[in-house]
Amino acid sequence: MPGPQIFRRNSLGTQVAEARVAPTFDQTNELLFFAFVGPPAYAIGAPIVHFAHDNVPQGLASLGLRLGVPPVLGAVASLGCAPGRREKCVISTVLASMILAMVLDDALLAYETVPSARAHAQNGLRFLPTLAVDRHGVSAGIGLSL
Repeated sequence: MPGPQIFRRNSLGTQVAEARVAPTFDQTNELLFFAFVGPPAYAIGAPIVHFAHDNVPQGLASLGLRLGVPPVLGAVASLGCAPGRREKCVISTVLASMILAMVLDDALLAYETVPSARAHAQNGLRFLPTLAVDRHGVSAGIGLSL
């Protein structure tokens, strides 16, 4: 019988997967870089993190949110926008819905069930990484626990 379980947020991994860091290029190359790297990173970055944590249902749901919500809301917006402003209305709705999909992914899907620390401690030796940042600097270390 498995031990007690807790929920752990994976939002740091999600945010890391969504981070888009570009080297310094001239402006044309930067636009091309973001045009080719940005959309795939948006679409599959967080689902890859879910899949890497063996959370296949959450990964598929994340992919569905990211690929489904923006076009659906954009289509709905195109029906309700004034004819002369339809293009701007749809673009702004799609961009806002992309942000909405990321927020929903983080709020609803970025959790996993893991054994609690007490149940894990019963298994024997544990490594405890530590990191401390203060006004004097940064210190890191590894502790052991039996």
